[in-house]
Amino acid sequence: MERCFSGYLKKTISIRDTFVQNRLKENFYHGILVGLLGFKKTWIVRSNREGGEGYSDIVAEVPEKQLGIIIEVKYSESGNMEQDCQAALEQINGKCYADQFYDDARKISNLNDRSKKWFFYHKGGEYHKWYGNMTLVVNWENGGFEIVNFRDDKGK
Repeated sequence: MERCFSGYLKKTISIRDTFVQNRLKENFYHGILVGLLGFKKTWIVRSNREGGEGYSDIVAEVPEKQLGIIIEVKYSESGNMEQDCQAALEQINGKCYADQFYDDARKISNLNDRSKKWFFYHKGGEYHKWYGNMTLVVNWENGGFEIVNFRDDKGK
């Protein structure tokens, strides 16, 4: 996606398009990304969506793949892309933006309801403020048939 977006920008924009104060540069790229992602007819794309403890820049849902994407746009004043990307990831995790994908709790079972497809998975690890360590779900439909019978390319 990065390569595709960079190529698109090289073909379409000028340095004059972002000739604004640094704090406003993110807005330009944010708008372009929302427009490009919104082109996919089956995707649900939202801008500045409230989720967790704040507002994520862009959220895209791909229903047919049961996939959620969270994008936090950052302008790197320092040029240290690794550090700025890490700051974006920390913001996404620290403000619990992914919680918005858990809003429809009816799709996720508690331990006593075997009629549901999705079950919480306790992975362990560090303490999480709002959900503890119950942030992952697994497909346990039909007694976990899909997981139990999963094989990679080598048959393992």
